[in-house]
Formats: sequence, structure tokens, C-alpha cells
Amino acid sequence: MGHAVPEMVLAALKTKRRYRDLGRGATEIEILAVEHALRVALPDAYQFLLRQIGHAAWFGNTIFGVSPEQRESVIHWTTKARTESLPKEFAARPTDAVVVCQYGGGGYYFLFDTTSKRRGQVALLADEAYGNAVQSYPTLWDFMAVLI
Repeated sequence: MGHAVPEMVLAALKTKRRYRDLGRGATEIEILAVEHALRVALPDAYQFLLRQIGHAAWFGNTIFGVSPEQRESVIHWTTKARTESLPKEFAARPTDAVVVCQYGGGGYYFLFDTTSKRRGQVALLADEAYGNAVQSYPTLWDFMAVLI
């Protein structure tokens, strides 16, 4: 599988039904605030997305990012995922990744930061698999291309 092209993914995204975003790109200060709040080093691809549109939402999906709304905020969702009380048989949630999307069946899509062995990858950590990865994408753009 070839890698998805960011510009093509963003263009396709904006054609989705009920599409909305921040209305502007995130500022460097907002991106640094995300990194500081979550103690991560965001991958370049995600920083590019944030600089372009802040976050993205459309009928049935949201890519979390910079937003004044909790429902679209990467800080809110990552903090929620990290602090949820999990059954003891569940795998621990990663601290070197951010939540970029919620999985409707229970769980989250995590984007691994630049310090992780899985840097830049997106993985679905599903509740039905006790918090273990059941899907993985080599890049943020590959993940997003599947969503759209």
C-alpha cells in the first residue's frame, strides 16, 4: 500500500457531509500547549494537520485536535483515555501517544509521538481486545485515508 498524500486527504476531507474544522489553522503556541499538556512530541504529520485545519469533524467522525470544544479536543480525549479506570486485565494506555479519534465499538485510535518506537503510527486500541492493538496504520495520512 502506498502512503496517502496529505493534500489529497485534506481536500477529500473537506467534501464530507457536515464537515467542519477550527476555521483556521492552529498556532504554534496552541501546538506547543498540546505537547506540554500531554507531555508528548507531536509527529510532523499531525502538526501539519493542526496548522492547516486545527481539527476535523464530519458526519460520524472526528479527528481530534485544537478546539475550544471538548468534543473535538485532543487534550480532552487523551486525558480522558489516560485517566479512565480500566479493568485489571486491560493493557495500560500509552503515554507516548495522543488520541486522534474515538472508536465506536469502544476504544481509541492513538497516534504515537516522535519518542515512541512506533513513532508516527496510528493504532486502534480496542476495548473488545482488552485495550490491545487490533489495527495499525503506518502514518496518520494512511489512517485518515481509510476514514474518508
